[in-house]
Amino acid sequence: MLKNRFKNKIDHWLIFGVYLIITFIASIYHQPWRDEAQSWLISRDLNIINIFKQMPYEGTPPLWHLILHPFASLGLPYSFEFILNYLIAAGAVFLLLFFSSLPKSIKYLLPFGFFFLFEYSVVARNYSLIIFVLFLVANFYRDRFKRPIIYSLLIALLAWTGIQTLGICAILSLFFILESLQEKHDAKKYLFAIIIMILAQISVIFILLPYPGQLYSSLTFPTTGITILARAATIALLPYLSVAYIPNFYFWIFLLIWPIIIIFLLKTRKAKVIFLASSAWMLFILLFMYSGYLRHYGLILMTFVFAWWLDNYYQKTEKTSKKFGKFIAAALLIFCLSGSVIYSAYYYYSNRNKNYSGAHEMANYLSANNLKNEEIVSFPAYAGSALLPYLPGKEFYQMEEERLGTYMTWDYKSKYGPLLPYEFLRNNLISHYRQLENAPKSLVIISVWPLDKYDPSLTFITKNTKPSVTDEYFYLYRLNL
Repeated sequence: MLKNRFKNKIDHWLIFGVYLIITFIASIYHQPWRDEAQSWLISRDLNIINIFKQMPYEGTPPLWHLILHPFASLGLPYSFEFILNYLIAAGAVFLLLFFSSLPKSIKYLLPFGFFFLFEYSVVARNYSLIIFVLFLVANFYRDRFKRPIIYSLLIALLAWTGIQTLGICAILSLFFILESLQEKHDAKKYLFAIIIMILAQISVIFILLPYPGQLYSSLTFPTTGITILARAATIALLPYLSVAYIPNFYFWIFLLIWPIIIIFLLKTRKAKVIFLASSAWMLFILLFMYSGYLRHYGLILMTFVFAWWLDNYYQKTEKTSKKFGKFIAAALLIFCLSGSVIYSAYYYYSNRNKNYSGAHEMANYLSANNLKNEEIVSFPAYAGSALLPYLPGKEFYQMEEERLGTYMTWDYKSKYGPLLPYEFLRNNLISHYRQLENAPKSLVIISVWPLDKYDPSLTFITKNTKPSVTDEYFYLYRLNL
């Protein structure tokens, strides 16, 4: 049966091959930024126990870091993170193409939309892992009662990929319990599986319990308002609107696409509940904890794909929707996905002469000019973290944090420290180094800001030669002590 799945699938293989080539080339030229570096530095510089201790600051379960840890701690190059992410993202697309029962038009458009073609395949974060495990669960869903332990382990893995998946895991666990009772399955047979699912989700909550003084955005709502819900759900379908300067009112208009898609494409009540409950949890996070970016909004679309995938397992027991409504909903979704494909092409074209981050270029400059052996200060502190994966064994002195380090610890000091008067921070920096027994004669300061405008005592060294897509355009200075 598995052999037949791959037989006579030339169109699937062609789509998959083109996707692999485009994302491989994009990954080669991609210049990682600090969020990608953060995961690598934590995995490289901490043992497993301390990785768990660091997770409350990261706001995510540790599965991605635990996967990276053996490779990073063994001294493999930074590029391995992107090879691994590329393979995981490719695995997700492979599952989508060859194992899902979605319409071909949808399956062929999704891999070339912005989220799959760049945000989850090229940028190495835990999001590709979320999608891969999510699609594994979808593919295994039909056999969940035949192999309950394997299914429960997949749910546990999904819970540990990202905090956004807790809503999906909770509703799937609830359905598993209710359906096992309705079908009069042997409760004892599934008890262990249910315990695994529940404990996995509870463990995530305990792992991410915040520390006193930790930076975690619990006051998103007063600053963003409820419009963030419309914006996030709309951008999930139309990612190019993230860079459009349009009034918030239009996000509410575009939001009306979702009810049509949900009502007519998700034929069963259970699929609708899975999508709506899971999305509600994600929107709750965006509203009250962290307003998020494109990568977070795209998970709403991926959850819809997941629910649609599962919808086919329930259709035998529930009535289907009207054909005309289904046609309109499918046309709307195809229109949105086509726009995402066009935006991907535009994004690649418009940024062909830019670095995603200037970190690699600046790290190479430090190495080529023998500056990496000097005392280097990063201000703000996060300015240095993007460079440090390229400089193994090196630590930067984080100016506002007043300590040596590699990765960032996102506490209130990291947020509000850079807002202190620069002169105050500079004087503290000078005092710190002058107290050292072997005090250096000068310091190298790296920043994402042109500090010489505020501090004439700094000697300008260099800056990046290319503009940056992110805010990581670096300036290098020397400060004589």
